[in-house]
Amino acid sequence: MLRSNARAALKFSLQVLSKSLWLVGGFSFLIGGRLIHEIWNIDRVLAEVMGIGFAVVCFFLGYIAKSAVEDLDWEEANERAEREASAAEGKPKA
Repeated sequence: MLRSNARAALKFSLQVLSKSLWLVGGFSFLIGGRLIHEIWNIDRVLAEVMGIGFAVVCFFLGYIAKSAVEDLDWEEANERAEREASAAEGKPKA
């Protein structure tokens, strides 16, 4: 029971992290360059490149978190299938 609760909490936190990173990446792509230019007084072209680079990093990390959630789903499905198969054979699984 504890393992399933921990897994559910991990899954939820990874989903939130993934969506948050996609949101931050989107805002960085749209307004990051101008914000960097205004705050740190960096050349506008360099600031735009930095904003796009930060957006790409956020999108990549969000994708990794999303993939981890999908892996947890696959593990849960496989464990459930193994339990059902062992129950159908009549052997209790430890």
